[in-house]
Amino acid sequence: MGILRQIICAAAIATSLAFVATPGFAETWTKAEVKAVDTEEAKITLKHEAIADLDMPAMTMVFRATDPAKLVGLAEGDAIEFVAGNENGQMVVKDLKKN
Repeated sequence: MGILRQIICAAAIATSLAFVATPGFAETWTKAEVKAVDTEEAKITLKHEAIADLDMPAMTMVFRATDPAKLVGLAEGDAIEFVAGNENGQMVVKDLKKN
């Protein structure tokens, strides 16, 4: 196989692996209201606006926090903004901030 073909094949494989290895995280901040917080289970229930990056309509649902420490100090009724993602088929909060 020629060197050019080897380079093209290697680049194609690397690109394919990048898509498989990268979790599906939204890149935008979404507004939400905290409905419940479970710091022991690292879960947060949010009533959120539509998450366009994940093609998700506005709804209330439970997310798992990728960093449980970010849930400390949050309470029902708090207004937040968060970055959501799909990690191995599970919806997660990658980052959040209180408004």
